[in-house]
Amino acid sequence: MKPLDTKNQNKPPAPVLPAKPAVVQGPPVAPVAVKGAAVLPAKPAVVKGPPVAPVAVKGAAVLPAKPAAVQGPPVVPIKPPIKPAVIWPQLTMESSHVMDAYVKKVVNCWSGIKPKSSKENIVRELAKVLDEIHQMCGVPKTKLKIDHSAPTSAGLFDKGSWTMSINADMDINGEGLSSSITKRQFYQMVKTLYHEGRHTEQAWLARVQSLFEQRVWSASQNKYEVLNLPAVKHTVHVPDVFDRALNVALNRGGEPDKRAGKTYDDYTKLIKKIKLWYDAMTKNEKYEQCVYANMGMSLHWLHKYFTLPMEYDAFLLEERLREELKKTSDFKDVAANPPLPCFHCGGTNNQHVFSGLPLDKVK
Repeated sequence: MKPLDTKNQNKPPAPVLPAKPAVVQGPPVAPVAVKGAAVLPAKPAVVKGPPVAPVAVKGAAVLPAKPAAVQGPPVVPIKPPIKPAVIWPQLTMESSHVMDAYVKKVVNCWSGIKPKSSKENIVRELAKVLDEIHQMCGVPKTKLKIDHSAPTSAGLFDKGSWTMSINADMDINGEGLSSSITKRQFYQMVKTLYHEGRHTEQAWLARVQSLFEQRVWSASQNKYEVLNLPAVKHTVHVPDVFDRALNVALNRGGEPDKRAGKTYDDYTKLIKKIKLWYDAMTKNEKYEQCVYANMGMSLHWLHKYFTLPMEYDAFLLEERLREELKKTSDFKDVAANPPLPCFHCGGTNNQHVFSGLPLDKVK
């Protein structure tokens, strides 16, 4: 401590001036509180930028703990599983193997006919043969209706009721009045059932392909489904046939690609025909019904009937069947003659089998 100055003790004291605040090095002095509203500390400014990197600490790195495994439902794939390409349908009534089987069965049926067999029973036996052919091709069984009312009409398939009507008294060169069946009548029945059976297959293939093109993959259900299914199903009149077609469509594998070569070409050709059949049964149905209603009015309408997409295909297949039956000893006589040329185009239009051209020349 410094000592006092004794020489100036009797002098009056000098005025006391306020001392200057000492400058103190260190942290800034906190602000003096002022009476009134409390001053709140300012919020720190938010500075945008990348997150602050964690400070590195010497030592072993601390790894984040793995989350505990939680059991639950399996992970559902967003995309459908890739299935190998399959040939669909594997067999149709157009397949040589199927047609050969039909020819053998109807020849055996003809050999087993008793002299006094009724025409109705013969139709039923041939319908059983057709059921076996449809089973080979995956086509649902049709209901059979035996008709006697229109001797000039051979048969009819109604897709609405999935029913096939066959005329047991079809008139072939005036032979319809006989009580027992002739070989020519039997031969005509054989061709008629295959023709109408092809219409059944056409309707079936068109339904399956339509549902196949409408299917979408549901990740939540882990399967294919058809959207708005009740509305789609409402358009059909045979629910069991629809349900079976839906099952086939949803479980079909992939379509063959161009690398499959001939398999791809054959598949593409069939799908193109199926789409024509589907259009004939849907957006072009009124036109088709008009042609059916007027085909007996003139040769012009009859020509239109022969060239309808579904009829054209069925008649072409029927002509192929005639070629196969012609090779048998039982039917080579009645199957020898090809159908007459179309009376409307005179054989100049090669768009249908009635042009008289060989089958390989028919477009």
